Amino acid sequence: MFASESGVFISEDDGANWAMVPIEGHALGVQLHPYDKYQSMITTTETKQYLTLDRGQNWDALDLPFRPAITLDLEIWSFHPTQPGWIIYMAESGCSYMNDEVCHSKAYSTTDGGRSWAPLSSWVKSCRWSQTLAFTYVHEQGIYCEQYVNQTISQRLQSNRQLPTRLIFTDDFMGSSTVLLESVVGYAVHSEFLVAAEVSYKKIISGMIHPPHSGACD
Repeated sequence: MFASESGVFISEDDGANWAMVPIEGHALGVQLHPYDKYQSMITTTETKQYLTLDRGQNWDALDLPFRPAITLDLEIWSFHPTQPGWIIYMAESGCSYMNDEVCHSKAYSTTDGGRSWAPLSSWVKSCRWSQTLAFTYVHEQGIYCEQYVNQTISQRLQSNRQLPTRLIFTDDFMGSSTVLLESVVGYAVHSEFLVAAEVSYKKIISGMIHPPHSGACD
C-alpha cells in the first residue's frame, strides 16, 4: 500500500496489480498501526479520515470535527499499545494563512475505533498515549500532552519561535490533569524511561544574573 498525489493504492499480489482506494479529498499519507498489523489509517486534507481493520480489504470513513494539523506539522495519530481501538487525533483550527492569529491545535480521542470522538485538549504541541510496550508504569488511560501556556498568540508563531510548553499528564481524558514540568522543549519515552528537556531560567534582578546557591543544580 502506498500514497501518491493521485491517491492511495493497494496491492494483494506483491505489487503485480494495484487498486485505488476510494476516498474524499487528497491523501497525505498512510499510517500503519504500530501495534496492530491489521490496522492502517489514511490521512486526508479533509475532516474525513479512513481506517482499515483488515489490512485494506475494507475501509471505514471517520468523520472528525476538524482537519488534521497539517500546517502546524504535528504528529497526527497516536495509537495505544494494548487497546487497538484507542486513538488520539491531532487537528487544527483557524490556521488559514490569510488569518493566522487564532491558529491552534485541537486534540481528540476515541476508545471505540473512531466511531465517536471526544475533545481532549487544545493549544498542544503533542498528545500521546503514555504507555508503550516497555513503559507500563503509568495508568492504561494515561496521556502526555505538551501544551502552550499562552493561548492568545498563534500557535504557529509560538512554534516558529520555539517557545517551551508545559508537560501535562492525565489518566481520565483531561477530566483532571497534573503539570509535570512547567517549561519543556520536548520529551521522549525510551524503553522503560521517560526523558524530558526542561528550560531553566535564572532570576534577573537589577540587571544582574544571580547564580544558584552552592550545591544546587542549575
